[in-house]
Amino acid sequence: EKMLQAEGILVDGKIKPRADVPMELRIEATSILNYLQNREYIAGIDWLPADFNIHEDMQKTLGFETAYPQYPGQAKYFYASMNTVDPIDIKGYDIMYTGHSYRGQGKSEIAPVNFVVDDVKYQLIVTRISTQETIVAVKSADGKELVATGLYDFARSLRGINEPSKGSLSPQEMTLVKEENGAQLYVLFQDVNISFGSGSDAGADYSFYVFFSAPE
Repeated sequence: EKMLQAEGILVDGKIKPRADVPMELRIEATSILNYLQNREYIAGIDWLPADFNIHEDMQKTLGFETAYPQYPGQAKYFYASMNTVDPIDIKGYDIMYTGHSYRGQGKSEIAPVNFVVDDVKYQLIVTRISTQETIVAVKSADGKELVATGLYDFARSLRGINEPSKGSLSPQEMTLVKEENGAQLYVLFQDVNISFGSGSDAGADYSFYVFFSAPE
């Protein structure tokens, strides 16, 4: 809060969005808000919207985009895996899908999955759009996108600053939830492997479960 107040973004408990802020502030705010969101503490921050999501609302709420520390020289690596001993809460979800997305995959290499919930047809689509990013989406039978999310920002946020590995994390810490149009996607990462930098091996690999809850 003090950094936002010092830059005139948080004034008397209200946000005044500003785009031209120091990179140090962007990195620090991204790190802190990622930490709070991953642990579901965002709702306790009075000056943020109750439904604030750092991966979607950072710029429109605070005025600046998320930012992460950049490392000079060789690529840095990050790995995290889910603790498979802890129970997974899947109550309320209609289907489960096991997915893998690797930096060498092309867009056509991940086949869509057709499924039916309460006699309504849906299609789950996992699209590799770059060496870093993968989009998980569910569409209705007429091709309308109901809910979708990228994986990279969340996966990268698991790292924190200067932490090459997080080892085994709880299912809660490894979970990305996205709600749109009455539908809910629950992406539970099994493994995340990221190579930072601009070298030939830079990119991200993901293994994950997708749970989907259809609109009522």
